[in-house]
This record gives sequence, C-alpha cells and structure tokens, in this order.
Amino acid sequence: MAGWLFAAWLVLSLAGCAAQPSGTSPAASANGQPLMQQTIFVATTRTFPDSANSGDAAGRSAELNYLRQTFSFRRAAGSDRGDPLPSNTAISGKISVASPQQIEGGAFADSLAASQPGRKPQIGVFVHGYNTTYDEAVAHVAEMAAGVDGALTPVLFAWPSSGRPTGYVADRDAAAFSRDGLAELILQLTSDQRLGEVTIIAHSMGALLTVEALRQLRLGGETRRFSGLRVILAAPDIDIDLFRTQINKIGPLPNPMILLVSPDDRILRLSGLIGGDRRRLGSLAADDPRVAAGAREAGLVVVDISGAP
Repeated sequence: MAGWLFAAWLVLSLAGCAAQPSGTSPAASANGQPLMQQTIFVATTRTFPDSANSGDAAGRSAELNYLRQTFSFRRAAGSDRGDPLPSNTAISGKISVASPQQIEGGAFADSLAASQPGRKPQIGVFVHGYNTTYDEAVAHVAEMAAGVDGALTPVLFAWPSSGRPTGYVADRDAAAFSRDGLAELILQLTSDQRLGEVTIIAHSMGALLTVEALRQLRLGGETRRFSGLRVILAAPDIDIDLFRTQINKIGPLPNPMILLVSPDDRILRLSGLIGGDRRRLGSLAADDPRVAAGAREAGLVVVDISGAP
C-alpha cells in the first residue's frame, strides 16, 4: 500500500499538483504538535449507514450517495507536511476520522467548488480496490490528502466491496455494479465550470472499475470530458487482454494514462491464479520492450514501482 501511495504522490508532485495553498487547517494541539483537520468528500454506491459494521457485506445503492467527513492528523515536528501515515491509519492513533455526514448532491457540488478559496479547486478522486472496507478507504484517502498537503480536494469514490479476502468474486460484481455511478461522478466533476483539473487515482480492482467507466463515457460520446482529466492506475487488477480491448475503445487520452506496475506484486499474482492463470496489468515489466512499444502506441506511461519504499 505505501509503495503505490508514495508513487502516486510523486506523480502528482511532478505534474505540478502538489502546490500551495494548503487545504488543511489547525484545530488543536497534541503533544505540542498542531492537530490538523481536513475534509474528505465521498460519492458512493454503498447504502448507509454501514461503516459501523464495515466488516459486513456492504449494501448496494443504484443511486449515488454523497457524504462529507473530516479527519485530523498530526504534523511532523519541523515539517510543513503531515506525518507519514501507515496503511492502518484508522487505528494507528495518528489520524482520527469523524462519522460520515450525508449531504445532498447540490450541496456536494457547491462544497467542492468552495473548497480552495481564490482559485478553481483541483480535484483528486480515489477509487479503492478489492477487500477494502469503507473505513479503510477513508483512511487511505486521508493518507493521500496529507501527502499532497491540500493541493487537491480529496474525493473518495466508495464502491461496495465486501471487505473480505474471500470476497474476490463478489467484489468484481460490486465493481461492475458501480460503473454507472463512477461515470456519473466523472461527468459531474468534469462538467462543473467552477472546478479545475480532475485526477483519478484508482487502485487494484478500482482500476478495472475506472477503465470501464471511461469506456462507457467514450461509448456515450462524452469524450470532451477527458480534456480536464488525469488518470493514474496503481497496481491495476485487470486482465491484460481485457485491458487491450478497453483501451482500444477508449483511445489515447489528452493527458496520458499512467500505470504504476510491479512485477513482484504478490496480490496480483494471486489474482491471476483466481482468474484462471491470466496475467494482470499491474504485474507488467516496464522495461520489457514489448510493453514499452505497446504503451507508446496506446498513449500510456508505465512506471515500475517495485523499488518504492
């Protein structure tokens, strides 16, 4: 988890997204260090409330639900960025996440538009992966938001993962169920003139969901929405042959799609076995000449994160 979060943060920084002003604000003091607060916005195909029982199979909602959450985190001493946060941030004590507050769609859009006063807010959408509870997904977004220090307004797209290692097939169905919802969210964000560029960071099975949503938008003639969109697929859990057909239909994006890959990813090897011994996109070798040639042809950037911390 930490490796691809670090790599995604680095990509965002190099793209010029990690710039001031900060979206965080001081709230209190903890051990002499300021306690910072930031808001996470959520669009979800889950039914609520279910976060109190996040180990249970999540209910599915045909309509998007919108929520707002605040989280608090400590600053590292002498640093203007948040402490590095481990993947179990929700229980580590370094971060505190408030209960979700449901909001209406209009209030959701207005809140995003007002999230970075004085400029068009840059939006960062995180699409979580397989075996992820709602609370875990919120914690991952908190970690990402702390890493880019408020330069992106964080939006979580939470689909109804079962949150169980044994729920792989159920999660694939839940991801497919959520395709319309993510496509709807992308349309909302990219058509709102009050918002700036939208960056989607999709992890694992969330990458499959994201590519399917992009394919749906292409088939629906919404290609103009791609101009203000950046897409990062981190350890994408997608059958390689399936991805070829998807990307052939989507075509090159104005901002090249970025793939963060790792040939030694154990989870993707397991996923390949579950899928009938089919190689996954996230396990590609970036230095393979065939991969490089295919990436150039499809307008992709492939980054090997095997050595990430």
